[in-house]
Amino acid sequence: MGLNKKYIKILLIFIAFLNCNKKGEDSDKGKGKLEKERIKKEKQEKLEKEKLEKEKQKKEKLEKEKQEKLEKEKQKKKKLEKEKQEKLEKEKQKKEKLEKEKQEKAKQLASFSLEEVDNCMEYAAVVYSGEKQREYIKELQNKGHELNFFSTSKEISGAIIERKKDNTIIISYHGAESFANLGSSSIFLYTNPNDIKGRFHMGYYYGFKKTLGIIIDKLKKIAEKQSKNIKELKLIICGHSMGASHAAFLTKYFIEKGIVDPNNIRTCLLGMPKTMDNIAENHYNSLAKNRTINIVQENDNILWLAGNQKIGKIIYVPKLPNSLNHWLQGYIDGFDYKKNKINSLKELQK
Repeated sequence: MGLNKKYIKILLIFIAFLNCNKKGEDSDKGKGKLEKERIKKEKQEKLEKEKLEKEKQKKEKLEKEKQEKLEKEKQKKKKLEKEKQEKLEKEKQKKEKLEKEKQEKAKQLASFSLEEVDNCMEYAAVVYSGEKQREYIKELQNKGHELNFFSTSKEISGAIIERKKDNTIIISYHGAESFANLGSSSIFLYTNPNDIKGRFHMGYYYGFKKTLGIIIDKLKKIAEKQSKNIKELKLIICGHSMGASHAAFLTKYFIEKGIVDPNNIRTCLLGMPKTMDNIAENHYNSLAKNRTINIVQENDNILWLAGNQKIGKIIYVPKLPNSLNHWLQGYIDGFDYKKNKINSLKELQK
């Protein structure tokens, strides 16, 4: 009986031991299950978080693309608006320019503006000798003009001036200044040359022919420098008194002989005495009337004696007190359009 109790006790202890092991195993299994669930949960949370992050990034990307698209549209609209404004501004400027040109053209006569006639007086003055000539030469050189004087064996006859800003060539003749010039002026016979139509003052015409070849040669060199032929050159031909006659002769000669395109020649005559007959005068006007301006000072005593050549568009400048009637300075003072408040060349027509 005592032995049985002992066995029963041992059995109970063994059973208890087995129960303890089972509880340990169950506890370990529970812990493993919890760990797995925790890991699973963390993994799910991570995946959820990554999913949310991706959605967030996708949303941000779409928002960014949307903003970029809006910005591009805004820039495009801004660019189109700018181009529209620039176009309107260009059209406005073009319109203003055309209007200004129209107004300036309305003030012009024989394709000359007030300023251009004023320049021609300066070009005429630069070929006269003396202190004033040196001043005019310096002034023209400062404006970027290149001056080349031409002459006979005895004296300077005029100048060829290259105006760089618009490639215009000015041919300027001076008036009677020496005894030889005065001698030519006093020859009142007329000659009937074979090279151009009409009859001309003999002394003046022979004087003109002396430098004709020199001028043509110089113009050919200038044309070559500009990569043109002589016919394409833009010319202003001017002169005072005897020089005005030479300027008219040269204009007529160039057009008749086809040396220069008539549309490329403008002529400014200052105090030109009558040195062509009526046939030559009428023929000149048929060739170049609308591109020639003929300036006469009121009460010019030389023109009163010799007569005024009726060629081109004639305008009259007033005689100012203390100014000599026929001298170039009298013409310059009388024309001074800024000082004398002349607004248009047409105001000076009669």
